[in-house]
Amino acid sequence: MKIINVVLVIISILVLIGLFYNGIKKDDTEPIITGSANTEVLSLDSAILKIEGDILNILEGTTQEDILNNVTSKDNSPQSYRITTSEGSDKSLDEIYEYDRLYVIAENGVNEGYYMIMYTDSLD
Repeated sequence: MKIINVVLVIISILVLIGLFYNGIKKDDTEPIITGSANTEVLSLDSAILKIEGDILNILEGTTQEDILNNVTSKDNSPQSYRITTSEGSDKSLDEIYEYDRLYVIAENGVNEGYYMIMYTDSLD
């Protein structure tokens, strides 16, 4: 009878250790997402680009640098930007083509959106 009690105590201790370990492990692996989820941008210079919905209108000859230097987040939160091809691949050329995309990664690092880039004759 004494041996059974000792075995039951050891099993109970092992179960408690397992529950405690799993509780700690779950808390460590779940990311804490903070910051804005906003992926909307504003144009800093309407002579360089104009945003209408999810379309970013530019004049032919506008470069990646022109675009990246003239956008900001709508809610003033920090965002990351990158310009890709129409298929979403990284661009190797500075020249912008119609249907290229401006990708926006929100401050929280999770939310992502994009604007399709289109040529226009006038930004007025």
